[in-house]
Amino acid sequence: MQPELDQFLIPVEFADYRRRLIIHNDPTRLAGERLASEFRTLLDTLQKEFGTLPQSMQFSAGETAVRVVYLADRRFSVGEVIATLRKRPHLDAFHLEPDSRMTPAQLGSGDRLYPEQWALTNIEAAAAWQRLAQVPPRPPVTVAIVDSGIDAKHEDFVGLDMSGLSIIGGTLADDTGHGTMIAGIIGAVHNAIGVAGAAPNARILAIKITDERTPPSALAGALGILAAVAMGAQVINLSWHVLATTSLLRLAIQIAGLDRRTVVAAAGNYGSNNSRIPTLPASYALSNMVVTMASDRHDDKCWFSNYGPTVDLAAPGMRVLSTGIYYVHPRYPDDNNGTSAAAAYVSAAASLLLGIDDWTPQEIREHLNASADRFRSLEGICRSNGRLNLRRAVCGPFHIVQPAGGEMLESGSTFDVRWTSDYADPVIGNVEIFAIRQGGGASISLGVFPDSGVQPVTLPNLTMPAFIRLKAQTKNLYADSAPFEIV
Repeated sequence: MQPELDQFLIPVEFADYRRRLIIHNDPTRLAGERLASEFRTLLDTLQKEFGTLPQSMQFSAGETAVRVVYLADRRFSVGEVIATLRKRPHLDAFHLEPDSRMTPAQLGSGDRLYPEQWALTNIEAAAAWQRLAQVPPRPPVTVAIVDSGIDAKHEDFVGLDMSGLSIIGGTLADDTGHGTMIAGIIGAVHNAIGVAGAAPNARILAIKITDERTPPSALAGALGILAAVAMGAQVINLSWHVLATTSLLRLAIQIAGLDRRTVVAAAGNYGSNNSRIPTLPASYALSNMVVTMASDRHDDKCWFSNYGPTVDLAAPGMRVLSTGIYYVHPRYPDDNNGTSAAAAYVSAAASLLLGIDDWTPQEIREHLNASADRFRSLEGICRSNGRLNLRRAVCGPFHIVQPAGGEMLESGSTFDVRWTSDYADPVIGNVEIFAIRQGGGASISLGVFPDSGVQPVTLPNLTMPAFIRLKAQTKNLYADSAPFEIV
């Protein structure tokens, strides 16, 4: 283990999340040597007056220093300690909060089972995979699953590039099945023996924050996010929500954003509007977050799914088939219901986009919203009014209608290229038009133009079988025409 990752491990003595007190400074008011001195005084006071354990957790979230102490003396509750300390004016540069319980956003519990994966058909995954195979190869994209670990022995993970860290001690083994389900949706190997993961280019980073004996908490979630950032995750999947507000969790997601990491969050499973009853972290509305609600096979909102103006788009989340934990025979349960599963599909989408080009988290969010399939049933209940579509996201919006194929066009002549667009996208900007020799060889830029739907171009002074490629100038989103001849 990398030494710097030790700071994210929760000591076994801190097992009960209800006894954890989280303290962090306002870095604009308290920093440097004074901060260190004030922290020493405060920790000493806590131990003497309220019976905290002598050791504390220490880690940083950007410029913010964090300490977590454990209240061993059960005569005091964390809430009582915070209420007492808040009456002391000299501590007003410190933020004090209890740890908070979290809950998974799940209800219920080419590959052999691919025909049964209705979700992949709905979101047109196969076309996105084909495009990914056509573009110049890029390094695998690291997707962190901050959850319950992974059943790495599952047959559908054999050969999967996988690593991880358990911040609660022990192994990465999953004894609840939730993390394994998320991992299968994102990265199950295309090996003809089970289900197909939506992102064949994903490298899975399992950050284990909970098991059957260790309830998940906001502190564990924040530590998991910070660990994922430290270990190089480009996409961080949060298929859970906490039950009380916590500034540390928000800060961890903001730190991830500063490092250009995309955080995908489940909207929640209470069937409520997140603008009226905020669900966290989904309701933070941070610019590096993509918040996902759940839809069914008919593209209607699932009855249990949260919704609202802070939710970006829907993705499949009802009776989703994925990998499950097992002891004798490999399992593929199809009763996975929840915004947990929906978030996993959107994390896979982010991985596919990073497999074709560089994207900021903000660009990923806006592009996924722009390229979503619109449905009347989703109108007004999420920002995109639609459901994730991997083909539209990865392949882009363009359809070339001229040349239509089979034309004999004179070399050096002027010819109108015409195209339509499925959706308006803020990341598209101008387009570049190429004439490309069929079968490889010459690729000639005919110029950069506005995305107007029609553009006269001058064909090259060459004779060759060719096709036209229309490509977004700033992203590797393109469409190819049917073949024609330059004569």
